[in-house]
Amino acid sequence: MLREHLEYLRARGHQLPGDPALIAAAMGGMLSMLAYALLPADSEASPGPAYSDPDIIDAVTRLLLSGLSGLSGPAELPRDEPPPPVP
Repeated sequence: MLREHLEYLRARGHQLPGDPALIAAAMGGMLSMLAYALLPADSEASPGPAYSDPDIIDAVTRLLLSGLSGLSGPAELPRDEPPPPVP
């Protein structure tokens, strides 16, 4: 579903940070790991943070929208240049 939506956006002229299949897989992986990270804690001694559904949806939407908007720089580097160092 994500891949199809991203393909639709690309066909409409939206710039994506990479191939729709790759971006959809990354989004799906991120969402599944987020769900795992937000599972309730096993004991009362270490309760996890309680976020409301709207808080989670808003945060993920902003994260993905910012990442997909292309505002952070070029989608890909030329193959002969090494990636920039991570701060």
